[in-house]
Amino acid sequence: MKNTFSKTFSTITAVVLLLITSCRNDDEQMQPQPNIIALEVGLGNSHTSYIGSDIHIEAEIEASGKINTVEVEVFKKDGAGWQTKKVYSEFSGQLNTTFHKHIDVAPDAAPGNYVLRMKVTDMLGQSRTVDEDLELIILQDSVSPIINITTFPAANKLFLNGETITISGTVSDNIALGNVLVALVREEDLIPDGNLSDTHSQIITMLDLRDFASTEIQDFTASINVGATSDYGFPPKPIQGANAWKSGSYYIVVKTKDASQNVTFSQHYPIKINL
Repeated sequence: MKNTFSKTFSTITAVVLLLITSCRNDDEQMQPQPNIIALEVGLGNSHTSYIGSDIHIEAEIEASGKINTVEVEVFKKDGAGWQTKKVYSEFSGQLNTTFHKHIDVAPDAAPGNYVLRMKVTDMLGQSRTVDEDLELIILQDSVSPIINITTFPAANKLFLNGETITISGTVSDNIALGNVLVALVREEDLIPDGNLSDTHSQIITMLDLRDFASTEIQDFTASINVGATSDYGFPPKPIQGANAWKSGSYYIVVKTKDASQNVTFSQHYPIKINL
């Protein structure tokens, strides 16, 4: 009798476990494919970009099966010439995200009609692919952008830990702005202005602006708190090691470039920091 009961119980348990597993598998299989919503491509979603500049890409991504990777590929419609492919895994495990990237266009890319392909793959192996037209244009322009600083700290003003450093102004260009970088630099590092970039390991980025309400003029304000643990780069980078906060002399400098890579620098605005 005990053996019969034991066998019956074991059979029922196995059936229940099988049903639970089957339901889980059904749930996984029933998850819809990822979705790519409101994909923006190029300057002001114009589906055009300039050779030697970058391609603005932004979209909302939804994935019930959780995002695994996002791939962006750019290639010429006739299949010949410049192409690039980027794979992003930083969104892995998320159900939804705002995807916003800028992909550099090689200076020697041929002008013409291209395809921008975005593919989102979820954790279940399901994917969604969207193709958008893109035109790459040669921009003939030798006029540098203009920087007008409107508010800035008094010369050699002392900032203590936790206080906010702020600078603001306007940048403009005759055709199209490309980037605004506001950098906080230690005097002792002796970094030439021409070497400044958002990826420079020794600077603290107060602003890295790449998207503009107008392609020709843009107001900006850049701020950072002394002692902050990360800056405002694109993406943010930690403030530690080579760019760690120190007591001493710093300066703020604004760098702007246009879509043709013409560059302008502001004067230096010196400040002092005491931790």
